[in-house]
Amino acid sequence: MTARYFLAELDSQTELLRIVATETRRPPDLLTEAVEQLITSTFRGFAEWLREAAGQELDQDRASTIAALALGSLLSSRLLSNIIGVDSLGVSDDALVPAWVDMVSSMLTPPA
Repeated sequence: MTARYFLAELDSQTELLRIVATETRRPPDLLTEAVEQLITSTFRGFAEWLREAAGQELDQDRASTIAALALGSLLSSRLLSNIIGVDSLGVSDDALVPAWVDMVSSMLTPPA
């Protein structure tokens, strides 16, 4: 559900993503700060949720790494398709989401 929600939010904010992708190359400080706060707060919030949902000891560094990989992969899929115009290698959301869940779940398992 988290992956589908995040993808839907990215889809609904395609125009904002376009602006961010083009304007942050020559950013006014206000835009840079707004983007940083939005992205940082989203990734930090997801890392905290992972720590709570894991039901085990998941340190902050590990949770932040998982959040970066997990949300970064979803963001990348939308940037490729909605902003750059690349087909995302033909991977549908119906294939992407279960693979994403498997990836995140496997990262939550403590290394041996």
